[in-house]
Amino acid sequence: MKKNYFYIWLFAILSGTCLVGCDDDVHPVINEGDISGFITDIQDTTLSMSDHALEIRISPAVKYKELLTDTGWDVQDIYIWNNEIGGYDFSKSITETELDWAELKKIQKEGKTLLQVIIKENETSEKRGASICIGQKIQGVNYLGVVNIMQRGREENAPFEVRVRYKGEIRTSMATLDEEGLLEYEDKNFATFMDGLSQRNDIEAVVRENGVIDYYDSQDVEAVAAIRKMMQPAKQSSSVEPRWSSFATRGDANAFRFMASGALAYAAMYDDKGYKDTYFYRNFTDLTDYYDQQDMKNIGLNDKTTSLAVAYNGSDSTLCAVLTVWEDTDYNSGDNNRTKHRMSFVASYHNPQMGWRNLKNIPCLTGRDTWNDRISSISFHFGYYGHYLRNY
Repeated sequence: MKKNYFYIWLFAILSGTCLVGCDDDVHPVINEGDISGFITDIQDTTLSMSDHALEIRISPAVKYKELLTDTGWDVQDIYIWNNEIGGYDFSKSITETELDWAELKKIQKEGKTLLQVIIKENETSEKRGASICIGQKIQGVNYLGVVNIMQRGREENAPFEVRVRYKGEIRTSMATLDEEGLLEYEDKNFATFMDGLSQRNDIEAVVRENGVIDYYDSQDVEAVAAIRKMMQPAKQSSSVEPRWSSFATRGDANAFRFMASGALAYAAMYDDKGYKDTYFYRNFTDLTDYYDQQDMKNIGLNDKTTSLAVAYNGSDSTLCAVLTVWEDTDYNSGDNNRTKHRMSFVASYHNPQMGWRNLKNIPCLTGRDTWNDRISSISFHFGYYGHYLRNY
């Protein structure tokens, strides 16, 4: 997935936006070949903190060729990503000179007009971003397209601990992320162990307590049966009362702030670490409730999750709330694509709150990838905790 030296996200929104006096939408055409020396891979969502040079060709759809010339466009508006809100403040735009960490310039190359974006190394501890609106003055302002650029800060590369459990044994190692966002483990034996797991196609990953990842293989017969029960949505209709005392605010933003009164289960996914910038949440009040999404593009959330939370507040200790995430759409082709992986986050009577504040710190068994910005399909439902995983 990360085929390039740089860890790139350059996603152009291809729907034209008319702000003033425009009868038709304008749809720019931006192809992989239009980004010189780079590739477009929507699996990757953020530039590394290093210097970058992007070259982007903006061209209108065929029916607008006569109206909108190749050289007639300019940068019309720039909006800065707000780290606290997690979005762009569209009430205020800045000028090109105010964007002090990126230089924007129209250049000519091989007979084409390109937008050149030179991005400076991010020496701060925070992620930063800009939404660059490209347009042309026609009866006001037409936006031809929007280029969103995000860049990681230095704290993204701070060391963190990875804790996994396999066959009852807990293994740990400090880790960092390299320039491409891939995991580098300090403990060589741990690295060898994790590389070995990534080569297998029979590994099931489950998170049932904060900070620890459980891995099970096909030899764990009882575990396989238990996982099947857990993944099976609950069908019972008996009354289950909520236990309100189980929900307490923890660190960072309150991961459970969108939980409704009377909810038995709750799940939320956030675009930023520390449970900020909400993208998705669901509240369940009945044991037969469930939510499946085979393609997160349908709700605008494909490969955009950096933290998540799951809660179970029921009084029945044999049940649990299960949020399963898949690396690819259609649940990894119905779990038939074993080169892709899934992970289940489980909240239970015994551990009613399950949260992971930064998915950059959790391995996805695809090489040295992480689960950050990698979720493409999900399922959320009640499962059966009473048939749970074997103890070693």
